[in-house]
Amino acid sequence: MNMNQLSYFVAVVEEGGFNAAAKRLFVSQSTLSYQIKELELELNILLLLRDSRHARPTEAGLILYRRAKHILEIAQTTENELKSFMFSPIGALKVATAAISPIIHPKVLNFFHTHPSITLDLRNGDNEQIEEFLMSGISEIGFVNGEIKSSCIEHVCLSSSYMEVVGTDDFLHGRTTMTVENLQDMPLLVQREDVPVIEKTCIDHGFKPIFACISDDSKQRIIFAEHGLGIAIVPQSKAHEALSSNLNIVELKGIDIQVNVDMVFRNDKTLSQAAIAFVNLIKSIAPLDK
Repeated sequence: MNMNQLSYFVAVVEEGGFNAAAKRLFVSQSTLSYQIKELELELNILLLLRDSRHARPTEAGLILYRRAKHILEIAQTTENELKSFMFSPIGALKVATAAISPIIHPKVLNFFHTHPSITLDLRNGDNEQIEEFLMSGISEIGFVNGEIKSSCIEHVCLSSSYMEVVGTDDFLHGRTTMTVENLQDMPLLVQREDVPVIEKTCIDHGFKPIFACISDDSKQRIIFAEHGLGIAIVPQSKAHEALSSNLNIVELKGIDIQVNVDMVFRNDKTLSQAAIAFVNLIKSIAPLDK
C-alpha cells in the first residue's frame, strides 16, 4: 500500500467512479483501475462495489477512506514543513479553533496581510477534537477554551473572558449591561456545564431560572437567540462571533463564570516556519485584548 494508491482510492470514492477520478488525477482509467485492484489484492478485501459507470465503497472501503484522508493530509503537512523549513514563512498555517476571537484580533489579521504567501487552513472543533487534530498532525496550532491535559501540549494563556448576553432587543430592551436580577422570567439558552452556577446564583437572588435550551454548542444557542427563543449566555470570545444585525451583545454582571482562551501547540515536534512565526506573534501580544 503506497501513497499513490491511497490518493487514487480517495479520488474514486469522492468522485463516485473511475472515469471522473481519472480525469481529476490526470491518469488513464486503466492505470487507476489497476492500482485499485492491486490495493484490494494486497489487503485481500473488497474495497469498492462497481458497476458499469459507478463505484461506491464497501464498509471496509469507508474505513480505509477515512484513514487515507488523514494519512494524505499528514503527508502533505510534512512535505510543506520540509519545503519551508529554511525559508521565510510560506505555505499553509493549519489552525484549529474553539474560539475565533484570537484570529480576528487586529494584530493577527495584520500578520496575514503582511504574509500573503501564508494560507490559513482553519478548522473548528471542541477541545477534544482540537487535541486530536494536534496529535495527528492535521493542525499545528489550536485555540481552546480551557486546558488540554497532555504533557506534550504547550499552553499560552491569551485571555480570560467573562459572560455576556446575546439576544434581540425584544428581550434586552436597549440595555448595555444586565445583572442577575434581569434574568428573572427570561428564557435562558445556556452551556450545559454552566447550569449549576447559573441556577445557584439565580436562586441566591430569589428566583428559579428558566432554561429554554441547555446545549454544548454556543453557536446553536446564538442562532436560537436570533430567532427569538431566548437570550444566550456565552463567553465574550463566543459572543463576538454573533454577526447578525438583529442581535445585541451586553455585559452580564454577577455570574461567576470565567473562561480562559489558550493557544496550544505540540512541544515535542518541529513546527513549520509559518507556525513558528505565528506562535511568536501571539506570544508577543499575549494577553490579547478583548
